[in-house]
Amino acid sequence: YGQALLLTVEGGEQRVEMYKQFIDMFEPNGVVDIALKTDIVPQAHLMLSDKDRKKALDFRQKHFFDRINIQDPYTWALDQKDHLHWLLCDGDKVIGYAHVQLWPNHRAALRIIVIDEQRRGQGLGKCLMDHCEKELKQRGITLFQTEASPDAFLFYKKLG
Repeated sequence: YGQALLLTVEGGEQRVEMYKQFIDMFEPNGVVDIALKTDIVPQAHLMLSDKDRKKALDFRQKHFFDRINIQDPYTWALDQKDHLHWLLCDGDKVIGYAHVQLWPNHRAALRIIVIDEQRRGQGLGKCLMDHCEKELKQRGITLFQTEASPDAFLFYKKLG
C-alpha cells in the first residue's frame, strides 16, 4: 500500500515543508501520491496575525495608495478595535483587501475595497463583499454604507 498527500492552499507557505516531511517519512516504504489542489476558490479572512497585518499594509500600498501617489496615511487603523480588515487570498497570495470601520448604533462604513488589477472582472470583489457582509451581520450591523467614486459606483450598484 502507499500513502497519499493532498496539499491544499490552506497549508500556506508550509506546503513545501510538509511535502518534504511526507517524502522523508513515506517514500522509502511505498508509493507516494501527491496532489496539489488548484481549483480552490479564493478565501477571505479577517486579518488576525502580524503576518496578515504586513500583507495588508503591502497590498493596500501597492494596489490602492500607490495609484494616487501617496504613502498610506491610515496605517494606524490596522491597530484599532473598531476597524476590521479582510484579506482575500488565492493560496498564499493576497489578491484583495477590504477595510470596514464599525460605528455606534449597529452601523459600519466601508473605507477601502481593492482587488488586484489583474484579477478584476472575475467576481472577486463580490466575493470579498459577501464575506464582509456576512461577518457584519453576525456582529449585528444593520446599516452598511460607503462613499464611492464614479468609477466604483457601478460596482456597488451591481451588488444591490
